[in-house]
Amino acid sequence: MTSARGQRKPRLIDRFRDSVLRPDDAPKGAYELSGRELEIEQKRLNDKERAIGLLAGPLATLIAFLVVHEVVTHDPAQYLSDGALNKLYQNPNIY
Repeated sequence: MTSARGQRKPRLIDRFRDSVLRPDDAPKGAYELSGRELEIEQKRLNDKERAIGLLAGPLATLIAFLVVHEVVTHDPAQYLSDGALNKLYQNPNIY
């Protein structure tokens, strides 16, 4: 795909990657690291991912419980005072 100036436009994924990811300060190619250095880097990244998961999991669970509690406590009655069915009522089974 070309732009109006006749230059080739980068792919959407490349533009997204360039805008979201920040470049390394000192870029190293994969071949410049030894096998042992790559193993150390991989272990460090796995530890980061594990730490994020251990923090984000319980936090997401807490948010889910709070949202469901809020929805259930403010659920309108099934029937109005005159005995008619309330159109705003939702069955709690769908929560």
